Amino acid sequence: MNRETEDGIQTVIRPFTLVMVLFFWSVTGLAQGHITANPTDGDTTSADYWRAKGFNARMQGDMELSKRYYKRVLDIDPADWDANLALARIYWDDGDYDAAIRHYLPVVAYDSTNTESLWGIGRCHYRSGRFREAEKWYSKALVHLPGHTPLLEDLSYALVNSNQGQEALQVFLDMIKNDSSMANAWMGAGRVYLATGKPYTARRYLRKADQLDPNNEEIKSLIRRAEQQLALTMGLTSMYINEQEPIDMGSDTPAYNINALVHTLSLSKRVSDHLVLRFSHLIDRSHRAYFQQEDERRWYDNTTLRGTLIRGNHQLSTYLGASVNEEMLTTYGIHHAWNRRAGKFTFANHLSAGYDYYYYWNQVGHDHITNNLTIRRGKLRFDAQYRYVNVRELYLLDLDTLGRNPGQHYTVTLRYTFFSNPNITVGIYQNYRDYRYRSPRYWSPQQRTLNGALATLYWEPAEGMYATMTGNIGRDSDDIEHWEASGEMGYNRKSMSYSVGLSRFYNPWYENFIGYLSVSKRFGKE
Repeated sequence: MNRETEDGIQTVIRPFTLVMVLFFWSVTGLAQGHITANPTDGDTTSADYWRAKGFNARMQGDMELSKRYYKRVLDIDPADWDANLALARIYWDDGDYDAAIRHYLPVVAYDSTNTESLWGIGRCHYRSGRFREAEKWYSKALVHLPGHTPLLEDLSYALVNSNQGQEALQVFLDMIKNDSSMANAWMGAGRVYLATGKPYTARRYLRKADQLDPNNEEIKSLIRRAEQQLALTMGLTSMYINEQEPIDMGSDTPAYNINALVHTLSLSKRVSDHLVLRFSHLIDRSHRAYFQQEDERRWYDNTTLRGTLIRGNHQLSTYLGASVNEEMLTTYGIHHAWNRRAGKFTFANHLSAGYDYYYYWNQVGHDHITNNLTIRRGKLRFDAQYRYVNVRELYLLDLDTLGRNPGQHYTVTLRYTFFSNPNITVGIYQNYRDYRYRSPRYWSPQQRTLNGALATLYWEPAEGMYATMTGNIGRDSDDIEHWEASGEMGYNRKSMSYSVGLSRFYNPWYENFIGYLSVSKRFGKE
């Protein structure tokens, strides 16, 4: 290469190199300007300076530092929408939903069409259990995002949880009416039917969604859930029971000692959205050894049929049971269950009335009315049970004759749960039992109050596995102590469930030991 050619090339390269250097310098400078607060770099009175530092801290994963920097922006300009929006996102990630709302609101005040903030406020209210408020903000966001499927789904769940299932369903039915080819609309309707306890109808809508979008795994998962709720379920439990009472308090000699093997087979099938049928059959083989009396051996059987009608938050059941061995009806009655959510509280109530043959050794049965109420708020739970009984005609000590014996029982319990896995629950309770008369044929305490404390541990060490342990201790109005402990381990895998458990109860007048093994199988598609 000659000198003239080389000089010519250099003449071209030098300006080109200078231009490229200036170009890259300007690009990187601008990029850094977003991070280093250019053009007010170092000006601590500038909102842009602190905004850039907040952005930089967030990009580096230091959310606490980012929050402090964005708050400095708001010290300078409380209405700064960018800082408020950034803080709302951070608080949402932290699970501090009320703080997130406080920062979303100024953004909405600045721009009432900002759908991220409208939607975000709705999501915060939903996560906080304020479903009516969530519905209101989702609806505001939908004004600017009409037909937006994820937002419509969020609205539908807010409606479901605020006991507006029909309104939630209508959201998706309207979408189907406008365009029947939308798989998401059919899936949404199916999801709402599942959430409102209608798996039979849900399956029909979900199958249509699957036809329109055959590669959607979420739809297939929802279909499996519907199929599981409609499947025939069979259960088998085998139990060993030992019961004994001493001839006198403090004595090691039992007045009687019962050893029993009890086997229970059950079949359950949901035949429609509103009807569940259940069959159960019990076989009991027992040996009872008496003090200075002849031993007894007995067979006992009990077959029960139960039908449950489901309508929204209500379930109404009727049941009937009989024993071939005893040649009699052993149980019959009705049962009503109801549940509802109100803000952060959930309520459940169970009311039943009927007859139970509850003590077949001494052929004791009673008529009863029973009510159970449960109230939950977060990790706090309150339970109250009241039971009125009227034992059918048997011998009464107080009257020295045969007669009916009315009585009442109640139990109140307050529990609080700590941690997530394992759950540890502690509580206190009071139990009261009172019969009008005493009878030698069954336990019939009068004005007996029992106060105690309980603790429960529930742990899921791996997917499908669980373990639970419960213990309680108490002292009654006659200054007699009792204690009880139980434990269970189980494993759930697809259509099969297995569990094994032990329990032990003791007081000076009565004690028992129970061990059991339980297996259940759900038939149908998985």
